[in-house]
Amino acid sequence: MLEEGSLSGMSSGASTPEPQEPFTPKYSVRLSDRVTKDGDSVKFTLQVSQNGFTIHVLEREYEDFEYLDHCVTTSQPLHGLIIPPIPQRSAIDPYNAEIQSKRLMGKGSKTLIADEFHKDCHQLQKYLELLLSHPVLGKNEKLHDFLTTKDAPPRTK
Repeated sequence: MLEEGSLSGMSSGASTPEPQEPFTPKYSVRLSDRVTKDGDSVKFTLQVSQNGFTIHVLEREYEDFEYLDHCVTTSQPLHGLIIPPIPQRSAIDPYNAEIQSKRLMGKGSKTLIADEFHKDCHQLQKYLELLLSHPVLGKNEKLHDFLTTKDAPPRTK
C-alpha cells in the first residue's frame, strides 16, 4: 500500500538530489592569425590556456584536426551525442594560391593574392571551443592529448 502523498511508495521525506554544477571547460583555446605555410602544408598556431595562463603554444595542420574529429567521433560509447562538425578544409592551399594569383595577375607578376587563412583560424577555433564546452566531449582523452601534447598526432602518407 502506498503512503499518503507518495506516488512510488517512497516516503515523502526522501531528499531531493543536489543539482549538478554547470560544466566548465578545463582549457581555453585561441588560434592566432599567424599561419605558417611550407609548400603544401599550412600550420595553425594554437595557444592553449588554463585558468587564464597560457600553458602551451602548439602548431597543428588541418589533418591533425581531422584526426581529432575522427578520434572524438569514434571513441564515444554514448549514442545520441551531437558532435560539432569540423569546418571544411580551405579550398586554397599555398600552392594553389600562387597558381591562382598568376592566373589573375599575369604570369610575370610577383604579387600574390592574399589568402584567407584567418577565416580558417576562426572556424577551427570555434570548433575547438564547441568541443571543449560540451559536458561529455570536453572530458575526452583524445581532446586533452591534442591540446597538451607538443607533437602532432601521427600521420600516414
